[in-house]
Amino acid sequence: MYDFLTANLFLLYFVYGLSFYTMGLVIAVQYRSYSTFRLAYSLSLLAAFAILHGIGEWGSLFVPLRIPELGEIPTWKLIALQRLLQASSHFLLFLFGVKLLSDTVQKVKWLYLVPGILFLGWLVHFSRFILLTGTPEMIDWLVWSENWSRYLLAFPGGLLTAYTLHLQADDLRKFNQAVVIHNLRLATIAFILFAVFSGLVVPSDIGGFSHYLNAASFREVFRIPVEALRAVTAVMAMISISRMLAIFDLEKERQVLEAKRLQVLNAERERFARDLHDGVMQCLYAIGTNLQGVTRSMEENTPEARRKVEAVIDKLQETMKSLRDYIVGLDSFGESTSLRTAVEKVVSEFRQLYPVKIDTAFALSAAGDLKPVKGEVGWINHICQVVREALSNAVRHGGADELEVRGFISGNNLYITVSDNGSGIEPGRIALGRLNERRGVRNMQERALALGGEVRISSRHGGGTEVILTIPVVGLKDVR
Repeated sequence: MYDFLTANLFLLYFVYGLSFYTMGLVIAVQYRSYSTFRLAYSLSLLAAFAILHGIGEWGSLFVPLRIPELGEIPTWKLIALQRLLQASSHFLLFLFGVKLLSDTVQKVKWLYLVPGILFLGWLVHFSRFILLTGTPEMIDWLVWSENWSRYLLAFPGGLLTAYTLHLQADDLRKFNQAVVIHNLRLATIAFILFAVFSGLVVPSDIGGFSHYLNAASFREVFRIPVEALRAVTAVMAMISISRMLAIFDLEKERQVLEAKRLQVLNAERERFARDLHDGVMQCLYAIGTNLQGVTRSMEENTPEARRKVEAVIDKLQETMKSLRDYIVGLDSFGESTSLRTAVEKVVSEFRQLYPVKIDTAFALSAAGDLKPVKGEVGWINHICQVVREALSNAVRHGGADELEVRGFISGNNLYITVSDNGSGIEPGRIALGRLNERRGVRNMQERALALGGEVRISSRHGGGTEVILTIPVVGLKDVR
């Protein structure tokens, strides 16, 4: 095995570089702007490290081939560029660990200076190779530079990265995914091994502790090339980090589900608001109006006052029942109730509350066989609430005392109209769409849209108003 691995260092360098390069690409293509994990804010640095490190290690594989056409000096310049890429990748790894630690602990902003100072110091010394170009000392200087980039940047960067990844366990546990935590631990171990095999075990015995620990001495003691262990470490880091990124997909799925839940919740809130406004609020307003009438009639007509008080009490009980229905999310009218019966009930209740004349004309089957093309759930309730709102607006805002509610079918549409003899609406308000500023009118429009229909309001100033609700339906029976 030892002889096989030693004879195939070319393959080990290739696997090592490919693993880190692949890891960098996998991280880079993950879109994480939506993420709330601290890890997401630093992964771009880890991706840059992995891609640069993979390219740099491939330089150790291809540059030493010394293509004859280049000559010796250009080849060593390429090796110098490869050393610069290696050191830059080590700096990015160190910076990743510092940023992730800063995002996690939030008390170590000053640590950003450490990798910057170390890299700048190394870069200043490394640049001396320019003066040594063409001399025997240049080779030793490049080897010395590589060793010290590993000591100063790769070793502490690998250990800090492993430590900060370990700190993310609590943040990732909230998804209760054992596979993600397992891969996080593997990634932590991988970067500890990276710090040892790529940071402490240097290629040559020039500078620092290399006289005691280098690739040759490691091979002699453990009878295995350190390049093999580096390749295993790179594969481990690539697999564990790639699998750990699945946490972002899980997070996105949860965010989508939460968005859908909020959408349903908001729709329910909007429905409750419409129902409370169109039903309960209108009833309460009518009750208040009747109570005002009671105070005036108590002195003039005691039996009439008693009748009104009893009517108010009945309406209060109905209102409380409506509130209970809204709390449990029930419609005001059951599915077994026909549209005609439901609308007539709304008109009858309105007659009891207001001293107005209301005529009805329904050319509809009482069997309840109509169904809207869209939004069948609670459709009768939607229509009744539109009628109630139109009646209330006619009396409250238009001062009407004669109203008419009609229902008929024409073509494939159901029409419900509410007309009155009130003061009407200024044409300018209708033209400018200012009616939708009122909550009641907006509710009518939303209820109509929920059933695939529309509400149109026509009026002449001083000549009354007509509200026309149009809904596409199926199961038609025109009984006119």
